Amino acid sequence: MVSRSEIKPQVYGVIAAVSNAPVGSINDSKKLRQDLLLGEAMIAALAVPWTRISKSYQDGLPVSMKESKATKLVSDCVDLVTARANGQQ
Repeated sequence: MVSRSEIKPQVYGVIAAVSNAPVGSINDSKKLRQDLLLGEAMIAALAVPWTRISKSYQDGLPVSMKESKATKLVSDCVDLVTARANGQQ
């Protein structure tokens, strides 16, 4: 089983890259839209790196754009990728 703590730094790295924020400033309580200024299309497009992370694990499943678009906080992203990496729908 893939732990949340294993997924978290990978998700933080992606979010830091797309938001142009330092990785050290990213935390679970940050709001994707208000705090990190990510638009709806960008949040939906994060399904691509989320799937890449998830599928790098044996039981990993893809993340849909709809699922990605529904995330509001950084913690939502970490939880979503962790669930998919563990083969959970």
